[in-house]
Amino acid sequence: MAVLLAVLLWIGRITGLYDPGGRSFSQAQDRRLAVSGTVTDRTGTAGGIRLTLDHISFPDPETISLPSRQHVTQTDHTYGFITPGAAAGSVYHAVIRELNGTLEARDRIYIYLGSEEDPPQPAAGQGERIRIGDRAVFFGKCQEPESASNPGQFDSRSYYHARNVILMMRDAALWNAEKPERGTAHALRSAWYLFRNAAADLRIAMRSGMDSVFGQEDAPLAAAFLLGDKSDLAPEERKLFQDGGMAFLVSVSSLHISLLGMAVYRFLRRRRLPITAGAAAASGIVISYAVMTGMALCAQRALILFLLRMGAQIFGRTEDRLNELGTAAFLILLRQPYALWDASFLISCTCILSLELIPPAAERVWHFGSAIGRSLIRPAAIQVGTLPLILWYFYQICPVSILLHPVLLPVMSLLMVFGLAGSLLAVCAGGCRILLAQVLPAAAADAVGRGILLTGTVPASASRTLFHLLKLMCRAEQKLPWGVMILGRPHMVQVILYYILLILFLHAVRRGNAVREEFAVGKRLAVQKELDARKGDLKKILPGIRSVRVSSAVVLLILLALITARIHPRFRYTCLDVGQGSCALIEEGGRAILFDAGSGTVDGVWQYRIGCALRYFGIRRLDTVILSHGDLDHISGMEEMLSVYSRNMSGRNAADVTIGRILLPDLIRPDERLSAIVSMAARHEIPVGYVSEGCALRAGEMKLEVLSPSPERMTGDSNEDSIVLWLERPRISILMTADLEKEGEAMFVDAYRDDPRFRKPNEKEHMTCLVAGHHGSRNATSPDLLELADPDLVLISCGRNNRYGHPAEETLQRLREADIRWKRTDRDGAVIITVPRDR
Repeated sequence: MAVLLAVLLWIGRITGLYDPGGRSFSQAQDRRLAVSGTVTDRTGTAGGIRLTLDHISFPDPETISLPSRQHVTQTDHTYGFITPGAAAGSVYHAVIRELNGTLEARDRIYIYLGSEEDPPQPAAGQGERIRIGDRAVFFGKCQEPESASNPGQFDSRSYYHARNVILMMRDAALWNAEKPERGTAHALRSAWYLFRNAAADLRIAMRSGMDSVFGQEDAPLAAAFLLGDKSDLAPEERKLFQDGGMAFLVSVSSLHISLLGMAVYRFLRRRRLPITAGAAAASGIVISYAVMTGMALCAQRALILFLLRMGAQIFGRTEDRLNELGTAAFLILLRQPYALWDASFLISCTCILSLELIPPAAERVWHFGSAIGRSLIRPAAIQVGTLPLILWYFYQICPVSILLHPVLLPVMSLLMVFGLAGSLLAVCAGGCRILLAQVLPAAAADAVGRGILLTGTVPASASRTLFHLLKLMCRAEQKLPWGVMILGRPHMVQVILYYILLILFLHAVRRGNAVREEFAVGKRLAVQKELDARKGDLKKILPGIRSVRVSSAVVLLILLALITARIHPRFRYTCLDVGQGSCALIEEGGRAILFDAGSGTVDGVWQYRIGCALRYFGIRRLDTVILSHGDLDHISGMEEMLSVYSRNMSGRNAADVTIGRILLPDLIRPDERLSAIVSMAARHEIPVGYVSEGCALRAGEMKLEVLSPSPERMTGDSNEDSIVLWLERPRISILMTADLEKEGEAMFVDAYRDDPRFRKPNEKEHMTCLVAGHHGSRNATSPDLLELADPDLVLISCGRNNRYGHPAEETLQRLREADIRWKRTDRDGAVIITVPRDR
């Protein structure tokens, strides 16, 4: 059933009938709207309280009692509640009608009570008033989850749609709330809401208590590991565990559920509790933990598997992990069909399949006799089974992590015990302080609370030691020559062929073992004489054990080569979407060059935009990085990258792209920000050079020339003295002008007016591109420059709704008058230009 449902969903996506990106709520983007729904979850985040709203609708302002406020114009793209007859009223009503017509029954909205950057004071009070089960109306600014606009970028829209979340409301205010109905008919629902509220209160209390027992430094990591709350986890720590192959540690994964459930069940059974009572108690604790931690997709799958396992224990049935997995997948996909394309769901299900199918086949072939071999076979099976998915979603692998998995299981068990004990004692300390204050003096109540809190710091200290051990293991992995291997995303055909060959191989091993057993056991044959007569046939049918092992190793090598093979393009130019900034990736003949790497609007632009694109393409080394000038929106990503640059034992950058050299403009006076880049590069032994007009480098058929700055045309302004690059190769030419504008652009045009570079070559299908100066500002990309470059395409790198108004309407009007088509990264995302191979 699960396979059939997954196939139907996949076919629906291919044909466009069931596409998670098919529905759009862009009409709600950045608008202030009212939303009504039932609160189904409440949790604390780094910025306050987050609520999940189910059974949602967008009410008409005239049907609900709300204050008339925030009268705004249509040009703001933001509509508040409007009095009847207001100018924008008809537009507002049209928006909510369209939204209500697009909604599905399973859709949800995340409500954030207060901004994550600066939560207002009323947020905490609102979070205390609202309870799970309430039917509430909120008013706030809506945002649609962001789609990936670059190759390799995390697709928030697909991630949230897999959880049925269609919109997020920031800076939300609670206008009114109605408690759920009470009575005999609603008793079961009321009990469920009571249980959910208790779990939510416990989670919030545990998160606040973690700061006391774990300390400010380790509390975010403990919250991520024990509660699945990564809102306050530093991006560096999250990346550290991901690069070390331990990303499942900083989220509530299926391993957490399994460890907790089986530990409780075995403990109760050792205390001679009946099977039924022990299984019921363990199931109740696991359900409570899963609900408290947010019911992530992989936790849902693990919870269903555990409940089926306990059911088998109660009814004395034999466990069938494959059928249990199919049941869990079917139930999840039935309720959350978009989960079929979610990384955590696919990888967690594939892990179970790998553990069920691969170790038995490996045992038949290699017959592991040592304890070390048996302990490594399960993590190796997971690596083999999930390798295509890991590369598809994360573009890199950590092969050394196989050796650490035997250690992780006991470490995780200790972390669960010590971490939960410390967190619960911190909650008890706060609760006892409040209760005892009613009957004891305040000083005595505080003393008892501090004593319990001090007791809680003991197991928490043990957890902190284990956290530091795990960090040390991840850093040690990165220092190894092949600790982290960037391989890029494989093609879908490679993934499909990999799994087809793997399944055929496992079937062959299983079939061969069955035939061997049939011929090896003499009692299965009617006559011993017939067995002797068929011994010759047996040698022909079954190869020797050594040849079986050799052939198995060859098959595994073929699979590895198949999934890691990459065909690099002959030439590729990628203008990345980095918000209000600039970054271009140039690939030619196996070499990679980066021109600028910065953004003025995207935090962590290297980690979330530039670095992931490089990993997506499988780029492990940037031969050259060219920074046009020292403005933050051109170098912030390089500052971010160099601040965490670390060489491993082979001299490469540990867990990230290695930089060959950095080229900067040769200016008349030094730039402070560029000087900081030079200092960081020197610390990591990265060569730095300075270029000006006349410098050039070659890669394959491509020639990259520096046309500016020139000693004769220096102005002293960083924008006017930016590096201007001219890329030329067969079939394509690209002029990159950085932030050149005004006087600098005029002098550039005068200097190259008669230059033969800008004469159209006598080539069919030759394309000339121009990267608009200064993100499309009105003072750049003048008619004279357009006449000089005579581009077929203009690329504009700018941020969505940027405060500068780039690209300027004057610039776009000049392009229209010149009949030149353009692409802009704020609307089109990353622009990729390739050159086809010669026929």
